[in-house]
Amino acid sequence: MKKIAFMYDFDETLSKGEMQYKELFQRLNQDPESFWVHNDEKCLEENSDVVLGYMYNFMQLARKNNVRLNREFLIDCGRNITFFKGVEDWFDRINEYGLKKGFLIEHYIISCGIKEIMEGSSIASKFKRIFANCYSFNDEGEAYWLSQIVNFTTKTQYIFRIKKDLLDNLSDIKEINVKRSKEEQLPYANMIYFGDGDTDIPCMKVVKDKGGHSVCVFDSDRPKKRLNAMKILTDGRVNAVAEADYSEGSALDLYVKKTIDKLAKFYAKS
Repeated sequence: MKKIAFMYDFDETLSKGEMQYKELFQRLNQDPESFWVHNDEKCLEENSDVVLGYMYNFMQLARKNNVRLNREFLIDCGRNITFFKGVEDWFDRINEYGLKKGFLIEHYIISCGIKEIMEGSSIASKFKRIFANCYSFNDEGEAYWLSQIVNFTTKTQYIFRIKKDLLDNLSDIKEINVKRSKEEQLPYANMIYFGDGDTDIPCMKVVKDKGGHSVCVFDSDRPKKRLNAMKILTDGRVNAVAEADYSEGSALDLYVKKTIDKLAKFYAKS
């Protein structure tokens, strides 16, 4: 059976706003706006990566508030994440549609967020892999350093990992660059990337330019997000834009099904 890879950003693509941090900020007694302002200023001052900066600053904030930043704490912060309309039953529905057309659909997250928080969400089991930022934990189980950092451009490496089915051994820097035959790799045409904005542009453009499909979704309650999505489309970075409504019969649902139909016709002729 042919495979199709669906790859998603998380915040503002599947979840409404930066939902994964909401509980974390509350438990750390921190105002989100002031945290991000401080993080951006500090990273600008030190010329450091903003993702690396925020992961480190969360560790510092936890210590300041005497909070044990362990895996269980982070997973628990993801329990109450809410999602856009239709997300929670999207995966089973689109999987069933794919099977009817002869495809096994595999779902992946590629996010600059925190992996452990996403693993606590109601949809975590729907993904074959979640590629995101991770902490290293000491013998007492507390976060003491960072084991994986995923920023806006390094997100693209996970597209190549998915293409080559190299989903583990992330510390191996040689395996990912080993040349493989076309038969051993997932075609780009069998990939769909879902994102919401500028931080997804590198992934969107790679997938689209290589013959796959990229969709920029937007929150209909935020007009600026729609305008930005339309700019990304007119700039040639994506194939389509759609409201972040994953329910059956929505524009996004119909577009994805149409894309699957085209792939099915292609393989039927070949």
